[in-house]
Amino acid sequence: MIPRRVFTVEEANALLPRLQHELELIRESLAVLRKASASLPPGARMDDGGSPLNTAALAQLHGAERRLVELGAELKDVEQGLFDLPALRDGRLVLLCWREGETEVSWFHELSAGYQG
Repeated sequence: MIPRRVFTVEEANALLPRLQHELELIRESLAVLRKASASLPPGARMDDGGSPLNTAALAQLHGAERRLVELGAELKDVEQGLFDLPALRDGRLVLLCWREGETEVSWFHELSAGYQG
């Protein structure tokens, strides 16, 4: 897998406000959709003539997801606010790792290791 973009730590740190913003939009959208889903009668589906509010929430969700892809960032966990950003370290591809609440990118892991690595 060759990423569309690789980041330096400085570039990744500069993106943190943008990642935070997109994360907030995704969370807002999911909250609206979860609430709407919980109020559906048994057997009904969200796409059975959805409300304008649901349509707006879906559009917001897809827009935020698309912008993250365009940036080259991958949201790994919505609840934790966990992101991976491809980078080069000693000539090999790794993933810089940032979690909401951290002031800067301080961690990386191998492609196969995941967050715990």
